[in-house]
Amino acid sequence: MMFAAVLIGYPVFVMIAQPQWVFSGAMWAETATNYYPNSVSGSPWSALFATDAGYSPVFLRILALLPVAFGTSATAIPYVYTAIALLGAAVLVGSFCLPWFRLIIASDATRLVVVALILFVADFSTRTFINISYFAVVPIAACAVSAALADRPVPWWMFLLPILALTKPTVLAAIPLVVLALLFAGRRFRVIGVIIIAAAFAQVAQLAVSSLSGYALGPSTDWTTVDKAITAAKAGAALPGSLVLGPGHLTSFVVAAMCGILVAGGVVALLILTRRPGTVLAVAGLVLIVGNAAISAFGLSFWWNRGTVDSVISDVPISRQTIVAYIGAVFVVAGVVSALLDSVRDRLEAGSTWYRVLAVLGAPIVLVWFVTSGWYARGIELLPAPAWPTTGNSAWESHADQIDRGEPVCFPVDPVGWGYTRGCHLGDGSAYSPAVFSETPVSEIEFTLPAASAARLAALTVYAAPAGGTTGSVTASADIQSARAGSTILTATSDLPADGGSLTFTTSPAARAALGASEGLVSVHVTFGVPVRIAYLTGEPTQPAMMVWVMGD
Repeated sequence: MMFAAVLIGYPVFVMIAQPQWVFSGAMWAETATNYYPNSVSGSPWSALFATDAGYSPVFLRILALLPVAFGTSATAIPYVYTAIALLGAAVLVGSFCLPWFRLIIASDATRLVVVALILFVADFSTRTFINISYFAVVPIAACAVSAALADRPVPWWMFLLPILALTKPTVLAAIPLVVLALLFAGRRFRVIGVIIIAAAFAQVAQLAVSSLSGYALGPSTDWTTVDKAITAAKAGAALPGSLVLGPGHLTSFVVAAMCGILVAGGVVALLILTRRPGTVLAVAGLVLIVGNAAISAFGLSFWWNRGTVDSVISDVPISRQTIVAYIGAVFVVAGVVSALLDSVRDRLEAGSTWYRVLAVLGAPIVLVWFVTSGWYARGIELLPAPAWPTTGNSAWESHADQIDRGEPVCFPVDPVGWGYTRGCHLGDGSAYSPAVFSETPVSEIEFTLPAASAARLAALTVYAAPAGGTTGSVTASADIQSARAGSTILTATSDLPADGGSLTFTTSPAARAALGASEGLVSVHVTFGVPVRIAYLTGEPTQPAMMVWVMGD
């Protein structure tokens, strides 16, 4: 019943909180550049095993193949991906509500609260199709804990777990729990666990091969192995305290580390003294926190390093780089609360008033922690879908027919800087970040393009916001002029969000033929049907932010 409530409740919650994103038909980052193109490539190997940033996301590849198997059109693909993201996150996290996990926390209400707290605080990016697999740590960790506690065979559906190990590398933070569970679990889970560990080793091997080939999880840095180890140690020691006490409360690393050590020590002491199932979950939470810190420090040193780790520790910004650690913190709190309440109840007469009260007290206590620690406020901050430049850029719907017809086509998707390309690519003259919208509305702008780009122009994207501050349809024309090629007119229409979005002018074969004679700097004069505010490069108030797409692979 609780599981079904999550499957229904979470998608409805996101649709209410972020309707402009859910119903926008927009594509997000690698969904357009990696997952969709590989799913329709016709190559079974690419469709299932193509890498993403050096790792093997087989779980997401399978999800991406589902709409293709049903012949879904390019127009519908963004909506299907969003639906899969909503239901997928609900299934992965909501699985903790299944009756099997009463072995860990007997109270259905408390487990439901744990699920709600995880899904409530997740940031926008983590909710998208390409990032929901971070939530795979929930079933992997919960299944490992329950298998270690169970005195009967685990359910057959746990044989689905190994595929979850072939997804985001941060999910590997849960693998030590699987290894430990093998020491206590029955035969069935030992088989499952060995397969999970083998899949994890395969992922590590893939990461190593990709690293040797020049592919990495993030931009390369000059941080040494020692630097990364220090970063991992600092974050691993301090994050348990920062996460449990809440964001922004511990601004000093020393204090945060002391609190983190106290939290970890308290959990271990409680495990030794009470031996309650909840304490095993709390230990699992600590493993996830430390694992997230180590993987991020070594694999994502561009973002997690000795220069940034203190701000991560003090503010604990929620993103796909910290969501696993946050899940670990929720496990710690819920596990400790459950263990303490169970210990007290054991001293009471079964069926007494206080015995019954304590049986239902876990959920409200965890909720009180959630509110008083500041995580509720952080979740409220993260609820709205972000505006431009994160969203409002995707031109997928207006070009979906070209995609289905197999034509060369280039256009932007969310966030700024990402785009779908087939038969064309970004060319000279592209400059789009950082940028800011002007305060003064205009009806026209003028700029130049390099002749080399104009001669092979496939599409041109500029960024504008309706002057009235409300969402509206904007039509514009671009007059591209050169001394030799003459004048070529392109048009574009877009429903621009109030906070701004993209306008993409696409060339026809005839227009490309005319522009092919361009020489020197080419002038572009854009006229808008209504006044708009233009996005200009920061520090360059006369240079509009733009993406210039040129023909050729």
